[in-house]
Amino acid sequence: MRVFLLVLSLAALLLAGCGDSTKPEKGPPADETALEPQPAAPAAPAAAVEGEVHDVICGCVLEEVGHCGEYIKIGDKYLELAGDLGLEGTMPFCGKEGLKAKVTGEVKDGKYHVTSFALVE
Repeated sequence: MRVFLLVLSLAALLLAGCGDSTKPEKGPPADETALEPQPAAPAAPAAAVEGEVHDVICGCVLEEVGHCGEYIKIGDKYLELAGDLGLEGTMPFCGKEGLKAKVTGEVKDGKYHVTSFALVE
């Protein structure tokens, strides 16, 4: 009985994986360059970014936030950063202390919407 159930399960998996063989196969896209991986753009150097320098921090160390996220200190408040920071990976501030960034943007809906961003040394 176990062998029969195993064979039946394998047959079902094979049939499910085959898909609909009546559909025509798609050919390669007309623009072959669309398939080539594009290199990630490097973050802009600090000299190329206009704006002011502010402290940036991971939200996990902020008592009022308590979870990971990118935050900037504007005045005496920490606001969540919104927009493309141009940084690689997730949680770029987590576990790091004393980070500063040169930024431009605007406060809208309780977040700081970035138009330019660069970490500074």
